[in-house]
Amino acid sequence: DLNSAAAFAVVHDVVKEGNKALAGGEAERDDLISLVTTFQELTGVLGFGFPSSQDSSGIVEGLLDFLLEMREEARAEKAYARSDAIRDRLTSLGVTIEDTAAGPRWRLGGPA
Repeated sequence: DLNSAAAFAVVHDVVKEGNKALAGGEAERDDLISLVTTFQELTGVLGFGFPSSQDSSGIVEGLLDFLLEMREEARAEKAYARSDAIRDRLTSLGVTIEDTAAGPRWRLGGPA
């Protein structure tokens, strides 16, 4: 007896915790990775298959780097509305951008 109802309740709690962290802007990358790992382990036991975060993490990092390059190009062209739109969209998705002398850096979550 697997008690699938209780198992699904635990999966729901993990997802709810992740959503709360993202909505509150308090999500740290390591915490989110831990929640995703827990989610994948729990759903794996239940027989669900999802791509692992390791499979897609390079894609996510590549896409974010590409968007930041586009933002830097817009800033160089003095197309500040486009640059701000890229930053605002990433911020709305929970990505914090920090402009440094070495170029922009990004991380998941709100301000440190």
